Order: sequence, then structure tokens, then C-alpha cells
Amino acid sequence: MFIPESHPHIGIEVIPSDLDDQTLFEASLEVSSFMRDTVHSYYKNELGLEYIDTDASPGTPEEIEWRMGRLRVAKENNIEYMVARHLSGPQAADPQTALAGLLVTQTTPRHEAAARDAIEIVEWNVVPRERGTRLHRGLGSIMLAHKFESVPDDCGVLLDVAETNIAAQGIYRHYGFVQHGAPLWHGVFATHHLPMATDAATLKRKLHIQ
Repeated sequence: MFIPESHPHIGIEVIPSDLDDQTLFEASLEVSSFMRDTVHSYYKNELGLEYIDTDASPGTPEEIEWRMGRLRVAKENNIEYMVARHLSGPQAADPQTALAGLLVTQTTPRHEAAARDAIEIVEWNVVPRERGTRLHRGLGSIMLAHKFESVPDDCGVLLDVAETNIAAQGIYRHYGFVQHGAPLWHGVFATHHLPMATDAATLKRKLHIQ
């Protein structure tokens, strides 16, 4: 477990692929609760977007069961779940509040947008109180730096961002991302997403780890 000097109350680790059923359920509950309370609440309450997905929503028993299956095959699908956990206090003791951050990435060989191996950022978010300011580095950038510090410079880095999420688009452009294709429709929230790309060398330079 990696504990950042600037965030001694947080531990960052990757969810292993060989969990027993009970631990797998707890990890799935943690991730599902984080998605419900942090990601989906932001999309609905801050961006005002309608949730249109017909599949089970985060936090429900059906979605947790689906997520258990997804975590079981994460390694063989080249997916990595990096989580930032609270290390103490009542938040750490409750799986529904244990996570302060989540970074889900998937490695894709020879991606067309990068013309080389690429890592797609599938999900990247932290709880509001751990987000950065102009004077304080946020947990999100720490998680990115921890993930990409050993990634080859010529590796592509991809992500999608909601067309209506102007604040996030500004953050991604700050880290060197540029739009590389037409908007996409994912059918989860009622908005298009913009595909964006950069390379690991640029991202690491922007994160001051190169």
C-alpha cells in the first residue's frame, strides 16, 4: 500500500484479482458505493443529467453482483482497479464510505487513436473533500502519478469526458489531453462524451514526475 506524504490518512492500492468470495463482495460494495455517492451524484446533482441506463444502478444488490463478476475477470481483461482508502475513522470502518478515490484503467494493445499501446482511463474520481486547489495537490493527481510513473513514455493515454462537464474538460486539457474523435453516446447519462487522448510522456511532464 502506498501512503502519500501529503495525505497520510489515505492508502492507495490495487484491488487484487484473486480475492475470496467475501472479500470480493466487500470490494465490490466499496466500489459500487463510491460510484453511487461520488460519480453518479455529481452527474445528477451537479451536471443535472438524466440517468437513462436500463441496467441496475450503483449501490443496488444487482449492480454489486454484476461488479463482482467484473472484478473477477479484471486481470484477464487488462483492467486495473486502483483505490484510495481511508485508513482510520468511521469512514474506514464502513465499506460504503471506505473509498476516497477510484482510478480504473484498461490496457489496449495498438489502439487506433494512439497508433501504439494505450491505457484507457475508464473512471477517475475522488470524493469532493480530497480534490485539489491551486495551493494544494489533490488526491486525484496523486493517484494518476502513482499509476503512470512507470508507464513507457510512448504509451497512449485515452479517456472519455461528458460533453457537459466543462470543468473536467479543463482539467484534462491541463494534463495535455486533446479531443481525437467525434462525440460518443454511451447510454448511461443523457449526454455525449468527448474522446480525448495524450501520451504518457506528456501526462508525466504535466504531473511533474518526469
